[in-house]
Parts: sequence; structure tokens; C-alpha cells
Amino acid sequence: ISTTKAAVIKQYQEHHLSQINSSSSTGITDFQTVEKLFQLARPELPLIISAAGTLLLTSSVTLILPTASGIILDSAILHATTPPSSSSTFSPLLLTSGLFSLTLLAGTGVYAR
Repeated sequence: ISTTKAAVIKQYQEHHLSQINSSSSTGITDFQTVEKLFQLARPELPLIISAAGTLLLTSSVTLILPTASGIILDSAILHATTPPSSSSTFSPLLLTSGLFSLTLLAGTGVYAR
């Protein structure tokens, strides 16, 4: 039985190897493979789009957050080193709320993904 099993396995491997070799010569292109992949993924399209959207959102916030933090720190240092004036519009609460909102947005996007 083991020699029969080995012969069946060898025949199976040769058959699939010949299919792989013949598929490249018969004109099956990468485009056709990608097209089949899209057809298989069609039922999951809403989930794929929402995942890509949250990835775009969280990546954008992740890129913006260091710049926003730097601007806020620069503003705080500038406000601390300059004499106060009556027309000062510096609000630490507003600035920290903005940073917290960006962080919350990124966290929510990661959770949704």
C-alpha cells in the first residue's frame, strides 16, 4: 500500500507541477489573478473599505500629532517667557483639549480597525 500511496503522491505532484508550468505558457496573466482575487473579495468590500478608511485616518493623525505637539509646546514656552499682555489669546485648556482630541481620534480609529 505504501508504494501505491507514494505513486499517487508523485503523480499528484507531477500533475500540479505541469499545471503550473503550462499556466505560464498559456497566457494566464497576473491581471487575471488579481481579477479573480477581487471577485473573491467582493462580499467583504464594505469591511475592506472601512478598514482602509480607518487606516488612512489613523495614519494621518499619527503624522499630524508630533507637529501639533511641537507647535503647542513652542506656544507654551513663548507665552511663559514673554510678559503678559491684555490681548493674549493663549489658552492652555484649548490647546490641551485639541491634543487630547487628536489622540482620541487616533485611538478610536485604531479600535475601529
